[in-house]
Amino acid sequence: MDSRLTFSVPHKVLFFLLTVLQLSGAAGEWCSMSRVCCVSERHLRVEENNPVNFVISNITISEPPVRIQNPAATPDVAVVGKTLQLTKSIDFETVPSPVMIVTLECGSARETLDLTIEIVNVNDNLATFPDKVLNLNIGELFPVNKTWRTEKANDPDGGQIYYSLDPNTNGADYFRLKTRNTPEIILNKTIDYEMTKKLQLILYATDIPNDPSRTDNLTINISVQDEDNKPPVFEPCSPFINPNASICLDAAYLGNIIQHKIETGPLQLSPQQVHAVDGDKGINAEIRYTIIGGDPEKAFKIDTNTGVITMVKAVTSSNTIVLIVMAHQENDHYKFSTTTVTLKVLGRSKYPPKFTKEIYNGIIQEHSEPKSIVLGQSTSTRPLEIQAEDNDFPDKINPSIEYKIIPSDRFTINRDGFIFNKIELPIGVRMYELTVTATDVKTGESANTKVKVRVVSSNGLPVVNPRLMYEAKEMAAVGVPLSILLIICIIAIGILLRKIHQEKMEWEKINDGSATNIKNLSKDLFSPSSDKLQFANEAFGEEATSVSGQKSSGPSWAGLPAIEPAALVAVLTPEHQTDPKSQRSNSAPTTEEDHKNFFGETDTDAEVKSILTKERKSDEGYKSVWFKEDIEPEANEEHVIERRNDEENIHDDSDRSESFLQLKSDDGGSVSL
Repeated sequence: MDSRLTFSVPHKVLFFLLTVLQLSGAAGEWCSMSRVCCVSERHLRVEENNPVNFVISNITISEPPVRIQNPAATPDVAVVGKTLQLTKSIDFETVPSPVMIVTLECGSARETLDLTIEIVNVNDNLATFPDKVLNLNIGELFPVNKTWRTEKANDPDGGQIYYSLDPNTNGADYFRLKTRNTPEIILNKTIDYEMTKKLQLILYATDIPNDPSRTDNLTINISVQDEDNKPPVFEPCSPFINPNASICLDAAYLGNIIQHKIETGPLQLSPQQVHAVDGDKGINAEIRYTIIGGDPEKAFKIDTNTGVITMVKAVTSSNTIVLIVMAHQENDHYKFSTTTVTLKVLGRSKYPPKFTKEIYNGIIQEHSEPKSIVLGQSTSTRPLEIQAEDNDFPDKINPSIEYKIIPSDRFTINRDGFIFNKIELPIGVRMYELTVTATDVKTGESANTKVKVRVVSSNGLPVVNPRLMYEAKEMAAVGVPLSILLIICIIAIGILLRKIHQEKMEWEKINDGSATNIKNLSKDLFSPSSDKLQFANEAFGEEATSVSGQKSSGPSWAGLPAIEPAALVAVLTPEHQTDPKSQRSNSAPTTEEDHKNFFGETDTDAEVKSILTKERKSDEGYKSVWFKEDIEPEANEEHVIERRNDEENIHDDSDRSESFLQLKSDDGGSVSL
């Protein structure tokens, strides 16, 4: 059979024949009828891209020659010696058919041996996209979870292709692939033109997963198309944070009018005149305005095209007016928005506010901390005060005036007209020129003035703290420890007062009981059986026994018995004090009669002997006190028994005194009891 006819047979038929041949072939060698020539197997496989002279199979020849029956039909193979070789490198993608049938003629008898050679495809080509860059459009209203595009790559080897999207692009959040092997690009979430106008995707394709060297990519640049899906928005609108959509809240407007007065020209509104724009900025449709409510007196009108509001007559009511304004698209009246214009009705004012000076001058020290107050130019301690007067008030002070300073990036002004720095002032600027505006919030009237603030060095002012106002936390830091100290002082004072009161009560108890007990104590002291109060003049005994007859250097008080304080109090009471000159005679009774009268004794106490005598007694057991001049008139010594009150130790209480018994000698020696 002619081999050229085999190439016209479809590939499926050839593969079927090869399978049958393989099943029918015997194991081992494949030989001709008489085994003149043999090969290892009937069905031979050769990979593409092998080099020239590649040995397809060895031939066992028992009788030469061996040759190809029709070499023109199979020019890619040839018999060389005892081998079957390729005559060129074969590319699977370029051959007409991947299967060749070769017939060998062997020996002189020309026995035939049919062979099948299959060219095996090798993955030697990359999967590639037809284009490297695509520029596409998508509408912002494209439905979510629907296939947007399908971009396939081509692989000449016909193998499996794997796709993926680069996660580092801004379009990766909006799109996804249907499967890893299906390059259908699906919209994953809604696209908002006002938030996103450009997106980019990078699509990768490979025939071997995780092998960057065999990967191709396609860059897709996407332009988002705006669609008419949003109503008008009043500006300046306030953006509302939403990660999935751009939402802007409509602005509201404020203004003032005067009762019974028509304002000429457009009303002055804050933050600006009424103005709305199409929410779809890519379309930017024309906007029209209408007042739909809040004007019962029909005193206002609005320009349909511009939104400017003017007055057509005066307002008689003093109540605040709230106008409701609607803005709608010219091409679609169903797309509209509404807002409010609040107008405060003010009373008439005869006098507008005015400043007392055209220019105010102040100073501030360099390197001053934020919130430091600006001082007056002529003083280093008094702050600069900006004051606006209003002659509508008797004291010219209008509590409705508010102050505003321009520029406000470095300085601020409070309601009382004091200026403070907001930041530490930069080095190099020595003068700041500011404008202060005073506005009557009830009437809307205002006045302006200039303020010049000069920055001075630290050497140009006395060392003072320009920060004259303290914050609550600073006052609390000082007040808390002071409060604790005050509480401690109050507790200490209370304890001291309690102790003083207790001592005073004890002294009062002692004084109340001392007067009633004096008499009883005195009787006990001078009774015959009592020896608590004793006096002995041992100096006299010493002189009598002296050999030299010389005077002693001083009286000796050795061995003087202890006298209890209670006995002295009983004897030396304040009622019996006399003049010091008469103390000698009145210090103690000298006779028994006097003794009785002194102590108030009755006749039953007559047997008690006096301890005072003018003569020396030698009776044993008898104790007495005498005066030496009575015994020895020549002696110059004088022993005086006297009572006195120590004025230096008298306390504030009038009923308290201390009594002493003092013995003196004429040479100055004495003892106090």
